[in-house]
Amino acid sequence: MDESIGKQYKTDTLSNIITNLMHVIKEESPELSDKSIKREARRRFINRVDSSFYCTKNKAVEIELHHLAL
Repeated sequence: MDESIGKQYKTDTLSNIITNLMHVIKEESPELSDKSIKREARRRFINRVDSSFYCTKNKAVEIELHHLAL
């Protein structure tokens, strides 16, 4: 990752962001199935991310996004 970006913005891995979001959703709605939690995490993530979201080309990111899309 570009060091200047890390200094300018708080950085975290996409998998940590998604995992934390899924934990919050599960706490809010424990009755949801795992598939429903993933769908809700995807919906919330998409609604919060804007054009300023920066992500370096990263195989782990591509795998995580593909996994969430299923």
